[in-house]
Formats: sequence, structure tokens, C-alpha cells
Amino acid sequence: MLTTYKKLIEFFSLANNYLQSAEESKEKDTPLSDALTDAIEEWKPNIQKYNKQLDRLRRKFAEKDKKTTVLLKDAHGHYLFTEDGENRLDDAIEELQDEEIHIETNCIDQVPEDLHRGYLKGFKGFVIDPNYQPPNKDKEEKK
Repeated sequence: MLTTYKKLIEFFSLANNYLQSAEESKEKDTPLSDALTDAIEEWKPNIQKYNKQLDRLRRKFAEKDKKTTVLLKDAHGHYLFTEDGENRLDDAIEELQDEEIHIETNCIDQVPEDLHRGYLKGFKGFVIDPNYQPPNKDKEEKK
């Protein structure tokens, strides 16, 4: 599947949120939670690559000492930026997030009927078939 770093990061955040909720409600051994756990593990190198590129961008646009060209940091170890440097960093991060990457996906066969539509939307294409449509409860109730 072709996706972007931004979409993959959003998936990771949503998947971790779902897995935490599933663990709290003792529903962690389901096909969906297993698929999410596997996907996170499989795509972790993509996130690590993104983070490495992000660190390089921060160093590239960080303020440097005029004499020594050493990167300047604050008391907490965070890089310092001029306004122009920070604006250029923001643009570079946005460009990096929009970069397309290819990931191998495995979709589950059993989608929980009570899966919140926010999770459904966020997981489609990653672990749920992009063409999946939840059963229409109104139609089933009329039968």
C-alpha cells in the first residue's frame, strides 16, 4: 500500500490508543488487536526512519554559534532556532510528512461490529480492507 508518513503516524497513534483501551477492558486477544500489534511491529522501522530524518532536519535548521558553528541548545537540550530557521523547519517537516512510502498490509477478516467509526476510518487500508462497509444495523433490525 502506498501511504504517507503523516498517515502512518496517525495510524500508529490511533492503533496504540485502541490497544490501550482494549487492554484496559480485557479485550486484547482479538483478531483486530493482534493485527494492530503485528502492524505496529512490522512498520516500526518506517517510523524510526522518519524520526531519524526529523532529527537531521532539526540539526540542519538549528541556530549555530557564529564563531564555532556548534549547534546551539537550551538548558533542556533542545535546539535553538531563529524565526526563519523554525519556519523553514516547519516547511521541511510538512514536506517529509507528505513523502510517500510503501508498506505491506494484511487485512483482517473479522471486523468487530461495534468498532467505533473513528477507528474504522483510521484502520481502513492498514488492517481493514479499504472497501469494507459495516453492516447497516437499521436494515438488519427491519428484517
